[in-house]
Amino acid sequence: MFLSPITAADSKERRAWDNLTLYDRGTYYSFFNTIYTDRSPRAYGLDVATSTDGVHWEFIARDLIPIAGAHAGYGMHRLGDRCFYYPTCTIDGRTHFRVLSSSDWLDWTDHELEIGPDSRWYRDRWDELCILEDRDSEGSILYGYISSEVDESVGPPGIGLLTSRNGIDWEVSPPPVIDWGGLPAQHGEVNFCIRENGHYYLGLSFRLYGDTLGYSICVFTSDTPTGPFKPDREAFRLTGTTTRDTTWLTHTFH
Repeated sequence: MFLSPITAADSKERRAWDNLTLYDRGTYYSFFNTIYTDRSPRAYGLDVATSTDGVHWEFIARDLIPIAGAHAGYGMHRLGDRCFYYPTCTIDGRTHFRVLSSSDWLDWTDHELEIGPDSRWYRDRWDELCILEDRDSEGSILYGYISSEVDESVGPPGIGLLTSRNGIDWEVSPPPVIDWGGLPAQHGEVNFCIRENGHYYLGLSFRLYGDTLGYSICVFTSDTPTGPFKPDREAFRLTGTTTRDTTWLTHTFH
């Protein structure tokens, strides 16, 4: 299956970044961020394509809700009858993600929130939010794993973590613990975190890791959603390339 948001009729300035596909009530929804390179400051929009069989696609929207200051790296998650969109923005030096929601994938409500990294634990990077639905002693909880840079005073390189009860209000938490087990530590880009058979699987992308130029999807496992995550020795390098950065930001599909 190949689906491109760029057509022959588009201007040469139109670009697309990041793809994420969700399934809802019998329909697949595929999302792309778009930009026009001749516009400043950058304003990312959202393309939406639908399919009932995963093969034949039709775009139902292009360049929805352009957001000034938004840039590559966003998150989406379906919770109940709503879909949440988390675009990352940098405005006046402030990096944060915003929260928008929709029940029909076309009309979006901006909740007017700016959720940024906590300087006690993180530096400025803050994008590609991936969400895990779980339960704790208080009930349902969402864990948000986000590509970030852990401050050296806090611990080794890793990623960021947030929690929420409703998908709108988020609390920034200390980073999940990663036990590198003797492997070289490196900040990664979050691909997914899922729970299967009582174990948590965290997928991260790395560039220039292990003498390879290409991105690789590497898997870590844990018995809790906050770690310690350890390299999955049976399937650590899930996929990747050797000389080109062509495989990264791989999402699990439900």
